[in-house]
Amino acid sequence: MKLNITTDESHFITGCVNININDYDESSFEEVPHSSCDMVILSQCLGSLPYVKSIDFLTKCASRVRKSGGISIALVDFEALCISYLNGSTESNEVSEVLKENKSAMRFYEVKQLLSKAGITLRKVERKNNLLRITGIKK
Repeated sequence: MKLNITTDESHFITGCVNININDYDESSFEEVPHSSCDMVILSQCLGSLPYVKSIDFLTKCASRVRKSGGISIALVDFEALCISYLNGSTESNEVSEVLKENKSAMRFYEVKQLLSKAGITLRKVERKNNLLRITGIKK
């Protein structure tokens, strides 16, 4: 089973269990058993939830990854965004647009800790254009 989480139904993937994070509630994971997913994909959606809910949501997603299964996460890299703003390489209007579209921010360290607690080892971390892409595998 593959699980795809996104902010827009136009990004749903055929053959996956798709969850629109904007419709998230406690019942969203009812049809997805623990340790059942070959792949869990989160596409720039964690910032759409308030901070506490985003932590809970990521924890639930990680618990759905089966042994030797993978997880792929893309989220706004607020640390890089702030640094680029402070060093003058990002304009105020760009920062404002990102902030307007997000309710919360998670640091890389927090994501890494949550994945580690779920038994997921990081395979690749990329920072590009104020976007953080993380892939991991459950050992």
